Amino acid sequence: MKVSPSVHLPLVLAAALLSVACGGALEEGPDEVEETAIAQGEQALAPLASSISLCTPQGATSPTAFPSFRCLGNASGGTPPYSYSWTGVTHSLVTSWTTNATSSRVSGLCDPDVTARVEFTVTDSLGATASATRSFFCFVVVP
Repeated sequence: MKVSPSVHLPLVLAAALLSVACGGALEEGPDEVEETAIAQGEQALAPLASSISLCTPQGATSPTAFPSFRCLGNASGGTPPYSYSWTGVTHSLVTSWTTNATSSRVSGLCDPDVTARVEFTVTDSLGATASATRSFFCFVVVP
């Protein structure tokens, strides 16, 4: 029995399209390039992001003292290691901060009975930056 080539051609084309749609041989080139760039540290896996997850006013112990505060900032994405900086934006003064691999804690003073604001900036090893701000109310605790 003789089979016409026109019968096999649609089956061959369907098989080729199915192979490409399911991640066949055409996908190998770009994957190798992406893996090489990531392995060499030239491309971040995710965009650099920063956030301030918590700001806690500590209050003040007398009506004449400035209230204090503490905040926690977090970094993700980009290309570690990270460096951090904190800035008092309004009604706040940053006095110190500590850091670890993916977060930073800050302490400071703020004006009493107003809303204060701080800014947290993260810089990754490739020089990308991301910033976040957080507002919180400062208060005086009267003994």
